[in-house]
This record gives sequence, C-alpha cells and structure tokens, in this order.
Amino acid sequence: MINTEEIHKCEKVTEFNITWQRNLVLIAKNVPVWLFQLSETYNRRITTLDQIPEEALREISALGISGLWLVGIWQRSPASE
Repeated sequence: MINTEEIHKCEKVTEFNITWQRNLVLIAKNVPVWLFQLSETYNRRITTLDQIPEEALREISALGISGLWLVGIWQRSPASE
C-alpha cells in the first residue's frame, strides 16, 4: 500500500498521481521487437514510436494495461556492445 505521507514529503503530489500510481498495470515492451511485430501485423514498415497505430495502443489499454515501459529505445554506447 502506498504511504501517502511519505510521497507528499518527496514530491508535489496530486490526487490524480496517487490514483494513477495505485492502479498502475505496467507492461514492458522491447521496442525493436514490438515495432517489427507491428510492421508484420499492419503490413507496413513501422520504425518509430510515432508510427505506432492508435489501434495497437487501444488494444493494450483494453487489456487493462495503463502504462508502457519501453525497453531498448536508447542508442547503445560502444562500451555496451
């Protein structure tokens, strides 16, 4: 359970933020893989986040998911390769 007293000490919090945090259902998506899958599903090249069809986002929302954790969107440094 969220301790709202502690949250209020750390940041400016609105009732909206508290409600959203309590009800968060998060899914992680590996962006390169997801964009490839979407390209296959929609029969067109989807290579950037702004090209993700609204329909795909509505489908995720319809499953009760309220947040996306996008994995793999940053350019990797040479040291990580």
